[in-house]
Amino acid sequence: MKPLFLFLRITGIWIEKFITPFKKTLSLLSKHYHKTYAEAFQCVDGEVEIRLDKKIHTLRKGQSATAHPKINHFFRNRSGKPCKFEVELRLASRGFEQSLQIGYGLANDGLCKRNGFPKDKLALAWLFDISESNLPGWMSIFEFILRKQAKKAKQKGIDNQLLEKYVRFQPVLIQPTHRRAMKSPAIGRALISL
Repeated sequence: MKPLFLFLRITGIWIEKFITPFKKTLSLLSKHYHKTYAEAFQCVDGEVEIRLDKKIHTLRKGQSATAHPKINHFFRNRSGKPCKFEVELRLASRGFEQSLQIGYGLANDGLCKRNGFPKDKLALAWLFDISESNLPGWMSIFEFILRKQAKKAKQKGIDNQLLEKYVRFQPVLIQPTHRRAMKSPAIGRALISL
């Protein structure tokens, strides 16, 4: 089986993530929401599905959709072909960007399960915590456990080990230069391939 996450390439503020197409949504990408930032998705090449609340949007080249704060969402590629899309965080989130680098690094090193979750439960909990992700509905009962486990990961120094090994750059916050982004003081961007 090919590795799920093939590589992460950094070019300035752009993060390019290349992962193989998959038929089912990975647990790592399952329904969640963020309280403090929106994610704006724009398809660059191929086809990607974005679920916003209860509606699935199939984006093709040039099309976009935004998951505003507190909106349940996930993304997936069910086309069987590679796709690439851009994600813009409004406001930028240092923890989210670091969690991407660490998550892909763990996957590349074979330290993730088939569902995309890190094998180390404390690492998983800490990544969930720093990404500022939240679980909707009945799944939110697991957040208490995850946050408690994240504290344990910090006590054991797992956070520092992961940061040192996998974080290759500190996220760059850019000032908006176009009218669409003027409401946001800082934006983070990622270019993602599925």
